[in-house]
Amino acid sequence: MCNRDKEARWNGQEVGEGVMMQEKSTLTMSEVEMLIASAAEKSERDALIISLMGKCGLKTGEVRGLKAKHVHDEEPQIRVGERRLEVPEEVYSKLAKFERGYIFKGRKRKAITHRQVQNIVACHSIPVLGRKLTPNDLRRAFANHQVKTSGLDEVRKALGHANASTTKRLLDE
Repeated sequence: MCNRDKEARWNGQEVGEGVMMQEKSTLTMSEVEMLIASAAEKSERDALIISLMGKCGLKTGEVRGLKAKHVHDEEPQIRVGERRLEVPEEVYSKLAKFERGYIFKGRKRKAITHRQVQNIVACHSIPVLGRKLTPNDLRRAFANHQVKTSGLDEVRKALGHANASTTKRLLDE
């Protein structure tokens, strides 16, 4: 597990083992891959959470609420709200192993908490990238990568945005 410093902020304060917080910048997909690989060495669950955010664009609440019944039986897809999302085969194969209930469980077999997801992303990003990431940073990396290949409207749909202006704001942050 990671050493979490509750006092860490995005203002240049030291975090954990002398890591300085840096200005936010868009992650590249190679950085997302490095983060996933590093997390996989420690926790398959953490790597799967980071993969869903960085490779599929899921929000924290969507990751938390993901249940086995949301994973498509025959195709590498998951159902998130009203939309169906394609997932990479390596992510799908791990999701398909779950038979029932929440995929990411916290205490008493309930869904993992919002704070736990935030801490998972933060604690894996500091040693790998030298900066503290948020779940939304992973979602933004997905959006920026996808807009180059799929176009704004496809990214809007994948993220579940009703308006393209919302997607543009995410891309511009």
